[in-house]
Amino acid sequence: MASDDPIKIWREELVGYLEDYYSYRELDQPIEILKRLSAYSARARYMRNVCIRSGNKVASSFRLEEIDPFLNETEFQFKIWSRIASISSQEWEMSRG
Repeated sequence: MASDDPIKIWREELVGYLEDYYSYRELDQPIEILKRLSAYSARARYMRNVCIRSGNKVASSFRLEEIDPFLNETEFQFKIWSRIASISSQEWEMSRG
């Protein structure tokens, strides 16, 4: 990575994902949320791998300060929404009799 432009673009992308996470409280579709979380995680892991391979100090800093915390938050959100999906599924099964 020779310039900061990809990092700026990626930073904006990650912020957009985090804003999306905040909007999940208004949704009632845990499976769709889990799909989004999976996609965002894959994208962030791609960014992380590029940063690692670049050897660039700015990219390394971006990885440590922004991508890694983002991935931790994504993992946390995935756990929460997995539980919500599981509870919703159990409630649906119980309502069927």
